[in-house]
Amino acid sequence: HFDLLRRTIRGGAKFIASSDAGVQRTFFGEYALTLEVMVSQLEIEPAEVLVSTTGRAAIALGIADLVGALVPGRRGDLAVVEGDPIADIRAMRSVQAVYRDGKLVAEGGTLIRSNVI
Repeated sequence: HFDLLRRTIRGGAKFIASSDAGVQRTFFGEYALTLEVMVSQLEIEPAEVLVSTTGRAAIALGIADLVGALVPGRRGDLAVVEGDPIADIRAMRSVQAVYRDGKLVAEGGTLIRSNVI
């Protein structure tokens, strides 16, 4: 399975990091593992994996004018992690804070309800 995916991506196919979270035995808290598998098994560089889960995903969903990059005019959604995910994708396991529209919505694993909506 991984060999076919590697060849497809090396052939130029655009890919998006995604999750089946909510499906039996696929949990919401395991998304970082998806990114790790892309690096370790599909042999994709961490920076490319991060693009696939942000900018490229926004393009595929038709919302790249709103999200997908930290640039003026976009919403300002951001995950703050401990460590450097480009040096070691496993840093994505350690999300310290999440910002949506520039507002803190989660910190230390706790959702800040007043800022979610």
